[in-house]
Amino acid sequence: MINKFKLATTLACFLTVMTSAYPTINHGRQTTRSLIRNQIIGEQIFDFSYSGDVANLPQLFRQYDGKLLILPQLGDIKAITVNLDLDRVSLSDINDAVSVQTGGRVSLIYDSLKDSLRLKYTSVLDVGHDAVSESLKWQNGGLPKPILQADGVVRYPYGEYQPIVICQPLNLCDIELQAGEEVQGVVIGDSLRWNEGDKSIPIIYSGSSDSLVPHIVLKPSTGGLDTTLMVTTSKRTYMFKLKSALNNYLARVGFYYPGEMIQKFETNKVKLREGKGDSAIAGTNPELKMPIVDLSRVNYSYIVDGDDYSWTPTHVFDDGISVYIQMPLETDSRSLPGLCVIVDGGSSSDKRCEMVNFRYNNHFYIVDRLFDQARLINGYGDEMQTVTIKRKEKPGFWARLFGGK
Repeated sequence: MINKFKLATTLACFLTVMTSAYPTINHGRQTTRSLIRNQIIGEQIFDFSYSGDVANLPQLFRQYDGKLLILPQLGDIKAITVNLDLDRVSLSDINDAVSVQTGGRVSLIYDSLKDSLRLKYTSVLDVGHDAVSESLKWQNGGLPKPILQADGVVRYPYGEYQPIVICQPLNLCDIELQAGEEVQGVVIGDSLRWNEGDKSIPIIYSGSSDSLVPHIVLKPSTGGLDTTLMVTTSKRTYMFKLKSALNNYLARVGFYYPGEMIQKFETNKVKLREGKGDSAIAGTNPELKMPIVDLSRVNYSYIVDGDDYSWTPTHVFDDGISVYIQMPLETDSRSLPGLCVIVDGGSSSDKRCEMVNFRYNNHFYIVDRLFDQARLINGYGDEMQTVTIKRKEKPGFWARLFGGK
């Protein structure tokens, strides 16, 4: 005859073991369920659900790994919300999901030897100063960085690495290509969940008819998407990694082209060297040593800022049409600096330096446009020499009236 007491005890023990083997913890919208018992977190499999600030994630894992050591967070901490609902996943899988939803801004750093865990916050982009400086870095074997313009466009150096474009769900995302390119084909890996399953991705254009800029327009249907995009044009092929996230998305991206910029930079320097003080740029009358300047319109309100190099300009002025930069008489034509004009002013992160056409006559750079700031650049990297030319602001009416500056 079966002993009912022993049967009940055995059944109770069995249920206790099963319950402890699959603990489930519920706190609001947080649920974790471990499928393996008595292992460090890095070796466990979970059913994991959580919605809230990513900063709270490390503490959640201690509820089923009591020995887990939580270390201080790294980087600049910011409130970022994640929404996770995952079945049978490892810590590594959870880390991947966090990375996607935060746009690569947050990651879980786990040390299996110490059984420790910490959050690491990183910047979305490590941006460079301007396209010219980054292109010079590329010319000498360095890895150029993306640059951030004042209008919010993040520009990647073409051909150096596959850009990651993070779009916000149900919002438009713009990929800007080079002016004059003709888009010949667009292929996306996940056509069902991007652009609402459209068979074709919209291509629109901006700019004037002689220099149209193509734009690829994308719209993800939800967060956490991960796919690829290929675009072929009349000049080149682009490959993108596409992701969607609620936070840290990039609404507009584009490119700058180090190879082309360096070619223009070097072409101008060669023309300067070959000119040897005479007209060096095509289109300049070689018999005319200097253009005629209207002295009544000359403006000397410029500041030359930088170290005293052998090629530092001695004078800068304009005549209301062109800017004239006078170089020292002893300046060697073989060591003349490159010239670029700074546009999109503001903070240092908002500025970019664009190559411009100029002439070089009798120790003068002649730029046929006015500018607020320009930069002369010689060398690269740690040995780069830079001089900035700034135009002074004209005093206002009251300053002139009362003798102010």
